[in-house]
Amino acid sequence: MNGNIGADPLFCAPAIGNYALDAASPCAPGQSPGACGLGAIGVGCGATGVPAGEPSPAAALFIRVAPNPTAGEAAITWTDPLGGPRTLRIVDLTGRLVCARDLGRRAPGTHTIGWSEVTGGRRFPAGVYFVEILPRGAGARPARVILVN
Repeated sequence: MNGNIGADPLFCAPAIGNYALDAASPCAPGQSPGACGLGAIGVGCGATGVPAGEPSPAAALFIRVAPNPTAGEAAITWTDPLGGPRTLRIVDLTGRLVCARDLGRRAPGTHTIGWSEVTGGRRFPAGVYFVEILPRGAGARPARVILVN
């Protein structure tokens, strides 16, 4: 009504913070009023076409940290469908880099490394941190980690 829509935007996975749009979303380009697309992030899941030579949205690099919250020792596990040279970075809430580790070239698959192996045993103040693997694949999102003392 009056150029507004009132429909479920069909986010990909809002429970885990993925607010990209499903390809079938009424906010996606070609589906929204005026065919312009309404989502700030864009289409990130669902049945979409992928240009030749580009990784598909299903080829995203996923990161998990467990246990979380942690008192300092946790396993960082990631599934990398493409492989290649990787760097693991830990940043704080302000985006400041607090730690980085070159992981070398990794084969496609699931990999795990210990928190203290990445940090060199250094302890960080309690708070929220983000773990990211670079270069980021399509759809890769940092994993949020809560450190408690």
